[in-house]
Amino acid sequence: MEAVRLAVEENRHYAYPDVMVNCDPHDQRESQQLCSPLLIVEVLSPSTAAYDRGKKFKQYQKLPSLRHYLLVA
Repeated sequence: MEAVRLAVEENRHYAYPDVMVNCDPHDQRESQQLCSPLLIVEVLSPSTAAYDRGKKFKQYQKLPSLRHYLLVA
């Protein structure tokens, strides 16, 4: 399965969350990029935990569609 990227900050920044849930029909037209996830899940590792909890989360908070951000340890 190919990685699906998430467009953040009006397509100027991209992220690759571990899991995303999306119900927006506009996003479903594009198979490799989403813009409107309802849920983002990140699996924490020692090397990325600080980034996932900090800068990445701040970027995700700018997404109007995002309702839940789940960190799995």
